[in-house]
Amino acid sequence: MNRRKFINLFSISLLVNYLPMSLAISSAKSRSKYENKNQVFSSKDWIVAGTVKEINESGQIFRDKSAYGTVLVIRDTQSEKLVAINSTCTHLGCNVDWEAKENIFLCPCHASEFNYNGEVKNGPATEPLGIYETKIESGNIMVRPVKI
Repeated sequence: MNRRKFINLFSISLLVNYLPMSLAISSAKSRSKYENKNQVFSSKDWIVAGTVKEINESGQIFRDKSAYGTVLVIRDTQSEKLVAINSTCTHLGCNVDWEAKENIFLCPCHASEFNYNGEVKNGPATEPLGIYETKIESGNIMVRPVKI
């Protein structure tokens, strides 16, 4: 095998191996920005995220698919108020987790940290999480987008 044929085969193998990964990353990045901007801030209607019983038992409520996208409701340990966010990380679209001991939302993919208001505390994310207004009505926890 001559050098030219080797370089051609090597280049093709690199393209075949890394093209799907780069497409997936760019797709996730554009999807997360679309979800946070178009789904979260689009309506004034309240939706049911869960029940008071559910948050008392588990400490949080997670809804993967709602009318507004992903919804994560937690009870702030310091003020005892309900906090609801769109849990889709604004960096690459992973779902953030609530870390009660540190009082932060943490992205498991690249360790972006957000405070309980959804603001970026530590990158690589640069945009805040979408937030929801909360209220309790007839034992249900209701949420709706907050316009910024």
